[in-house]
Amino acid sequence: MRGKKGVERFDPSDPPRRRATKRRGRGTFANDRPPVLGTIGRERKPVRLRVVSDTTSATVCAHVHQFTQEETHLYTDEYDSYNAVQRSRSTVAHGHKEWARGC
Repeated sequence: MRGKKGVERFDPSDPPRRRATKRRGRGTFANDRPPVLGTIGRERKPVRLRVVSDTTSATVCAHVHQFTQEETHLYTDEYDSYNAVQRSRSTVAHGHKEWARGC
């Protein structure tokens, strides 16, 4: 903590602390929340994480196609950037408060 809670800050080089997880929307470099793409394998459990500049379909496709095999089945959310990925895919609907689905 850099000072007491509720104390007015006059120094512009010492801005109030903001928690990124409370901000709505997708992260970008502009709002200091760079997006991270990740893939996790089921059998050998390799984890691939990459900080990317954006989450356009071209960026997502390049990441998925680099780190998965053609017969891979993906489990994603309903984000539109996944629509261009050339893999079989199942989704969960976060908009309907769905976070996981039983096998």
